[in-house]
Amino acid sequence: MLQAEKRSFLYFLATYILSSLILFFIGINFYYNLSRHNLLESKAFKLREEIFTFIETNRVGRFLKTGIKPNFQNKDIAIYKNGKFLIGTFKKDNLNFKKVYWLENGVLYYIYEKQRRDDLLYFVAKKDISKELYKIKEKVLLVTLIFILIVSVIAYILGKLFLKPLKKAFLLQEEFISDATHELNTPISNILINIELIKELYPELKNIEELTKIEASAKRVSKIFKNLSFLKLHKSYKKDIKKINTAKVLEDRVEFFNTLIKSKNLKVDMRLKRLTVDIDYEDLIKIVDNLLSNAIKYSPLNSTIYIAIEDRELCIKNIGEIKSEKMVKKKFFRENQNEGGFGIGLYIVDKIAKEYGFEFKIYQDKEFVSSSILF
Repeated sequence: MLQAEKRSFLYFLATYILSSLILFFIGINFYYNLSRHNLLESKAFKLREEIFTFIETNRVGRFLKTGIKPNFQNKDIAIYKNGKFLIGTFKKDNLNFKKVYWLENGVLYYIYEKQRRDDLLYFVAKKDISKELYKIKEKVLLVTLIFILIVSVIAYILGKLFLKPLKKAFLLQEEFISDATHELNTPISNILINIELIKELYPELKNIEELTKIEASAKRVSKIFKNLSFLKLHKSYKKDIKKINTAKVLEDRVEFFNTLIKSKNLKVDMRLKRLTVDIDYEDLIKIVDNLLSNAIKYSPLNSTIYIAIEDRELCIKNIGEIKSEKMVKKKFFRENQNEGGFGIGLYIVDKIAKEYGFEFKIYQDKEFVSSSILF
């Protein structure tokens, strides 16, 4: 449940941030284009006014007759006659005289066309407006950064508000596990001890179905208890690392789970090569027990579990299906809500494997689910 709620919140947060950014960038793009357009219109109007003032204060016709140079008054203006450069403070080739104004490399050009008798005169004025354009971009960037900061703060606040009850629920779950671990210890031990005593004292009861079911249930609860204890006490547990024959441990644990295996009429196909691993015995037991019990739990009735050790790899396969390979190792995640357990078995296997530097994989292989540990 916690994983589902967390996932829902992340989807909501991603949608909120993405939609906010999309709307903002649409708005800021409109603002930038409008500001740029207004700047160009304003500067083009001023250039047009400069050209009119230049024409009024200078007798262009006299220049055409006498060649007396007009007074440009520090204005960037060029005169073209019938498309050819005549005079001016600058000369630009390949002018498109059909345009009224345009921007090129931060410089705004404006063309005013004037018919004089048989001649067509073009007055071209220019102005560098790169600084004004840069200021618009600077303003847009500043607004963008402020908006992203605001969205981030709101997302952080929403996250805190949403995760507060989620965190509380998680702590309650951890507290329950701690209390359950403490309470289960003695009764589970007593049940298992008394089952063994009954078998020794009354051999004729050894194969009675009811006793077999009690033993299977007790062993299942015992495994859950060990997993809960791992979560609670693992950090304080002092490891005793030594060389252990993994194949022998597997044979012993298959025998331990034999009652559960028989209850589902399962077959176990074991092909084990000797493999010695440097590991704490209890950690290896937890890896093997969780992989075995997982295979038993999710195997269909009357099917086969395949166990193999080869080339420093332990692989356990059973008929089944994985809906989410990414989530299956997560703490408290259960693919099948109808099955028992807390959803911590594969999480524990993954955690132990990472501590030792082992590679743990669980994946779909045609109709089989394969759990693999590379030691």
